[in-house]
Amino acid sequence: MIALNLNDNQEELKKEEQRVLDELISKMDEIIDSLEENMKEYVKEAKNADISLNPDLYLAKLLARQGMKNTAENRKKMIETRDELYDTRLLLHYKNDSGEGLTEVKVGLHSCIKGKDNLVTAWYEKICQPFIVNSEKTYSDCIVKEKYGEEYHTYYTLIIKNEVKLRFTRVVKALNKFPGVLDNETIKKIKESGFFSDKFINDIIK
Repeated sequence: MIALNLNDNQEELKKEEQRVLDELISKMDEIIDSLEENMKEYVKEAKNADISLNPDLYLAKLLARQGMKNTAENRKKMIETRDELYDTRLLLHYKNDSGEGLTEVKVGLHSCIKGKDNLVTAWYEKICQPFIVNSEKTYSDCIVKEKYGEEYHTYYTLIIKNEVKLRFTRVVKALNKFPGVLDNETIKKIKESGFFSDKFINDIIK
């Protein structure tokens, strides 16, 4: 068993959290850039729709305008989330009928989703609420409903909980709120999950 005393070196922990933050910002900037390109295309389509020549183009123009509206709303939400980002980073062990493993959750005021990936999860969502509302909570379970209506339990165990204070795009402070005593197998899985860099974990163990 190995005790990960993450708070023993505050500066290195802050650098590690900055690395994670930089990667997230890069992903979110890519999404914003993509939405802006979509906006340009919708504007172009709407301007090119000549209703007098072809009434069917009226529908195309409406759809283009709707696309502009949706894109603008998505871009606004993305920028709002991009500015506020998150204040807690969780590493959870999950187990359900489909299997088990580790999952990282960045907890903030707003959720930010890219495809099937949750870049940031709102604090009130079932997966993170127990560990945010109750600072002593280390275990939780909730019912997950799949798209076909099938329901099953997922059990979550807290492995690591880091609180971060952000100022725009910089990590001002990072604090580990749940320093775990972990076995070698769990540490190996943490490395595989990418929650921390190998170098950071190896330095902490040393």
